[in-house]
Amino acid sequence: MAGSELLRRESAVPPSPQATRGGDDVHRRFESAFGRAPIGMALVDCVGRWLAVNAAFCSTTGYSQEELKGTTLEAITHPDDVDLDAPQKQDLLEGRIPSYEVEVRYRHARGHHLWVLVAVAMVRDDRNRPLYAITQVQDISARKELAERLAYQVDHDFLTGLPNRRRFENELARETRRASRYGSGGAILLIDLDHFKDVNDVLGHKAGDDLLKGVAGALRRRMRQTDVLARVGGDEFAVLLPQTAREEARIVAAGIVDTLRQHVTVVGERSIRVTASVGVALFEGLGSEELLARADLAMYDAKAEGRGRLSMYQAEGDLAEERVRETLERDRGGAMSTMELKAGRRWVERRFEEIAREFGAPRSLTQEDRWQEDGAPLANQNQSMAYYIEIGGRLKHGELKFSENDLEIAGTGEQAAQERLGRQIRGVLASQPVGRQ
Repeated sequence: MAGSELLRRESAVPPSPQATRGGDDVHRRFESAFGRAPIGMALVDCVGRWLAVNAAFCSTTGYSQEELKGTTLEAITHPDDVDLDAPQKQDLLEGRIPSYEVEVRYRHARGHHLWVLVAVAMVRDDRNRPLYAITQVQDISARKELAERLAYQVDHDFLTGLPNRRRFENELARETRRASRYGSGGAILLIDLDHFKDVNDVLGHKAGDDLLKGVAGALRRRMRQTDVLARVGGDEFAVLLPQTAREEARIVAAGIVDTLRQHVTVVGERSIRVTASVGVALFEGLGSEELLARADLAMYDAKAEGRGRLSMYQAEGDLAEERVRETLERDRGGAMSTMELKAGRRWVERRFEEIAREFGAPRSLTQEDRWQEDGAPLANQNQSMAYYIEIGGRLKHGELKFSENDLEIAGTGEQAAQERLGRQIRGVLASQPVGRQ
């Protein structure tokens, strides 16, 4: 049945006894425009029954006009969206607004749901009483899917699929506020893989990526549904443990240390094992920034004690609090967090070795403890890396200075900052008197 025939059959636009030939022409033009419109259109009475639908509407929803004639608008609307526009619908019926738009889900004839943008206006009689609603319907499923995909990418690490630092810090801030309000506890864990740089250097970055994905999977299997696991840096992971007491947090951290010690990632014919240093900090009424600083310090304590172990932050005396204050001041002095700064340092070390090899250096020596701050004001602070390279049998050494801001931004993967640091490294090595071998 054509849309115009259904329209006439249901008397959606009943002709006036005083209708003129001009009125009939307007009616026919409306029917033609309604039926041929490239966008889905429907006429719906005041209780939700279909009066008329056009071909585009049927194409969008998969229903025929006959199928829709025996049903209602509510019947094809997702249950969660049925009352989504109830306030606007009431305002429209009572004449307070001329029209409105709403995004809802319709059930397609094949069973799946699709997102649609529905624009609704009311047709009234000569006495301003509502007769029926005229709606326009556009399929926006592709737009919704793209928006969801982009939102996911903003909050997730592309390699492991885990939440990223941004998402983790948001979740942590929300959970610490909730814990402060209701007096519940919690803890966070910072997990740093030991000697991960050696994997990249010896086996290549693909092996490193495979290892990170394997570690992420092993950690994910240990999490409760309420826990939040994230990758917050190059080889760093973080765990948020809501409503968790000290001993329980220690047990979780110990389990992670043991799990990763036993975990094996197979790359080609090589089996890779890795250990991790884990820092643990309890909520104890603190904000998210101070919690991260405490967990970071505890993680470095675990490394100092021999790596492959956990360390609980101990708030003992003025010295401990001074360490936290120094960490917070350093974090706030730059554009990003300490995690990004460390990731930037590691990127520089890898890039330095790549460029050094181009100049004939068979090996280069760089260690994290050779990084030093220059003591400048935090806003203008530089980081220096001492390097030792062997070229043509001769040991050369020197120092490279980098803007802390550039290091932090490079640590996020920002290409322009990484290219800027690469040019800086190349310029210094090109000035070596030995030249290219």
